[in-house]
Amino acid sequence: MAVAAPAGRRARALAAAAVLAAALAAPPAVAETAVPPLTGPVVDAAGVLSRADEARLAALSRAARGAEGGQGVQLQYLLVRTLEGEPIEDYSIRVAEAWKIGTRGKDNGVLVTVAVEDRQVRIEVGGGLEGGLTDVQSSRIIRGVIVPAFRQQRYGDGLYDAGVQVLGALGALPQGVDARRAVRPQVRVPSLFVLLLFVVAFVIRVLTGFGPRRRRSLWWGGGGPWGGGGPWGGGGFGGGGGGWSGGGGGFSGGGASGRW
Repeated sequence: MAVAAPAGRRARALAAAAVLAAALAAPPAVAETAVPPLTGPVVDAAGVLSRADEARLAALSRAARGAEGGQGVQLQYLLVRTLEGEPIEDYSIRVAEAWKIGTRGKDNGVLVTVAVEDRQVRIEVGGGLEGGLTDVQSSRIIRGVIVPAFRQQRYGDGLYDAGVQVLGALGALPQGVDARRAVRPQVRVPSLFVLLLFVVAFVIRVLTGFGPRRRRSLWWGGGGPWGGGGPWGGGGFGGGGGGWSGGGGGFSGGGASGRW
């Protein structure tokens, strides 16, 4: 008995040491960035927009929402400082789930999320709008409109012009808005190599039977598409209600992300 007690203590000590070593070796968990309250069409938690820019963006969003008896496309802007390492796709969907932008049953919301210090942006498209605003179109808007403006720190201009592009693609551009801003963004023509990658990805997708539906997220990160999540997957959202608030809905896929 006198020998068993020290042996038992040694076993417990070894077990505790193993648990501690495993805890130290585990990668640190990425903290989720807080979702701010939905206070209006423009939530500038980063504090980078001027009052004039914020008013211009809000006016565009409210005009679009006011169509169809107050159930038109709900265009929402969100700017934060940093996501602290959280993928912008994950954060964007958490915000969409919390805010539920759009109209219940129509899923006609569009959320533009910007992480200023991370230099990342995402356009999240509601499930009911995917036919009018595809992943490729969202990516083109990011590359051809948002990125050039953001590189010059013209955040208000980039977001406004992107909003006009989005609403123009959806046929929801309010009356009185300069339709010339809704022309197709000027972007580089993809190289033959990039086009071949799209073809190969599509063939693989077909041969594997498509599999379960996943988030679709077209990425553009400076040198080309697919900078981090691949071209397939996606998130959509819906909501409803009067005033500037969400009111339920679901996700069905759609969106694009990029960097500047």
